[in-house]
Amino acid sequence: MGLHGWSLRYKKSRAFCTLVPEYRSLFAVVVLGRAERNKVEERRDELDPDLMTLYDEAKTFHDGKWLKLGMSSTKEWERVTDLLALKRPRRAGV
Repeated sequence: MGLHGWSLRYKKSRAFCTLVPEYRSLFAVVVLGRAERNKVEERRDELDPDLMTLYDEAKTFHDGKWLKLGMSSTKEWERVTDLLALKRPRRAGV
């Protein structure tokens, strides 16, 4: 599992996510702080069970839970977008 020497971090004022390429795959690294973890807990029953398994197994560090999510299928892409929507809800008209 070697990195290809680059990653793309999306950030405006706070970190949003980082896209990391690996051999024949792409991953999103999403860090969930306390507020985001509370939102996940509130919506636990609505979120994908596989996502919740990854969430539960992720270690919590001082800056939050770090989740590395594969993005090789439509289902995995939807998991990532659902999680990112909890971090930054869409604004009206966007």
